[in-house]
Amino acid sequence: MIKQDLASYTDFAEVINSWLRETDTVEAKLDMLDFAAEIIRNEWVAFSHAKALHNESDNLKLNCLPIQCFDKSGNAIEYRSRKRMAEISFSETPTAVSVWSAQRFVRAISDVRANGFIYSERFHIDYFPEIDAAYVTQGNHHCAAAVYLATGKAYASIISFRDLYPHLTTDGKKWYNAHTNEMLSAVTDWRFAVLYSVKRIQWQLENGDSNVQLNYAYAPSNDEYLSDRTLTLEQLVRCVKNHRVINSLSLRAFAKTADISWYQDFMFEHCCFAPQITEKIKNAVGLAGWRIKF
Repeated sequence: MIKQDLASYTDFAEVINSWLRETDTVEAKLDMLDFAAEIIRNEWVAFSHAKALHNESDNLKLNCLPIQCFDKSGNAIEYRSRKRMAEISFSETPTAVSVWSAQRFVRAISDVRANGFIYSERFHIDYFPEIDAAYVTQGNHHCAAAVYLATGKAYASIISFRDLYPHLTTDGKKWYNAHTNEMLSAVTDWRFAVLYSVKRIQWQLENGDSNVQLNYAYAPSNDEYLSDRTLTLEQLVRCVKNHRVINSLSLRAFAKTADISWYQDFMFEHCCFAPQITEKIKNAVGLAGWRIKF
């Protein structure tokens, strides 16, 4: 996961956590989380489609979830099985794809357009009922062509998040065994990690846990930025450019803390500190436990 992806997950997590704090009832929180899940699901699917236009080397198929998850006793959980199948329609079910060969994709589009989509048992698709979305893991180009042309139906393995909620957590950077906190694998797409986390929080709320929030990772490469010594403005700018965060807050969250208005925070996010917001930054940094020398 690149730094910008981690920053994106962090930004989204902070927005969700602020919404959770500002809503009073469980019903309101669940409604808000449904709304958030739909937004991020649509982005996850759309981004997978847009990647067909990117460098092919960036589009290698990666697992959304860890290959293995474990229960409290250390036994592997068989959460992926072709024994539980669902029929999906590519014209109705949001489906993420992974196109890694432009030539094969073009040929597949021509074939599906001419002959229709013909399902094969060699194809493998995962369907996640909690988010009503699917992900193609085998038969990528033929299925991707059907998705783009919004035609055809296929059978997908049902993977229920509910089977994993008690055993699997994420901070947007890695997947963890919920019982031992052992790292299982790296997160390959922050959007899917957000989706899982949002639905897991809903499950916690439904089971009576009101003290919930999205967790996120922050791993600075240099501890000097978390010290309480005096920093120059240049050091602060370097910190922002390197980590996209200030004292564990995303830039947008820090801008809000600093009372920097929406029309100023683009400049702020790109390290162009205008004179009129310098004082606000100084005050906010002071609140965060730093001293800054301008």
